Amino acid sequence: MNVENIARLVAVKVRLFDPKPLTYDEQKDLSLLLHKIWEEEA
Repeated sequence: MNVENIARLVAVKVRLFDPKPLTYDEQKDLSLLLHKIWEEEA
């Protein structure tokens, strides 16, 4: 997993603890990011 992905994942995790709900774009970004990470781990 590259550093950019890790940084973005951390940013998203921080957002998940934010009381405001994720926007549609953030949800889409999160699912794409998780999918990418999952493929790299496989």
